Amino acid sequence: MSGQAVSDPRASAPAASAPGAFRILVVDDDSTNRLLVRAVLSRSSEARVAAARVTEAATLDEAWARLRGDRPDAVVLDIRLPDGTGLDIARHIAGLAPSERPRVVIMSASVLAAQRDAATAAGCDAFLAKPFRPAELLELLGAWATAAGLATAPGAATSASSAGAATPASSAGG
Repeated sequence: MSGQAVSDPRASAPAASAPGAFRILVVDDDSTNRLLVRAVLSRSSEARVAAARVTEAATLDEAWARLRGDRPDAVVLDIRLPDGTGLDIARHIAGLAPSERPRVVIMSASVLAAQRDAATAAGCDAFLAKPFRPAELLELLGAWATAAGLATAPGAATSASSAGAATPASSAGG
């Protein structure tokens, strides 16, 4: 990881998306990881995910601003950030009213049981180990977008992946 604390403002600009599109916030201090997640999402066979409005943050401060301003439907969140822990954001999100609460998937290279337990305690919906499998992330976000009933193109394909998706981080998670 580069540990780079400043994101490229061009990469943080919202992608073109349909009104009512699924909104995803990607929080990771490594610009390569953010770029990889964005590329994977754009190639999804699930129309709601491929057309998602993706914003990015490289620090906790940027993530707080994006959460308030963009109101994402899902957050892809790294644990280790240069100015703190992503679990602080997860705890805040868990305390929001259900109608305002985005789904949260932690993606971390720290895959010890204690880290998964911390994600569960913070209220995360799922945990993916880095390096992540694109099909797992797409299946998870596709299911969340479908459950939210957000915009999709008529007759669009859905994700065909049925492999074991992300490990639920809580019994209520997905």
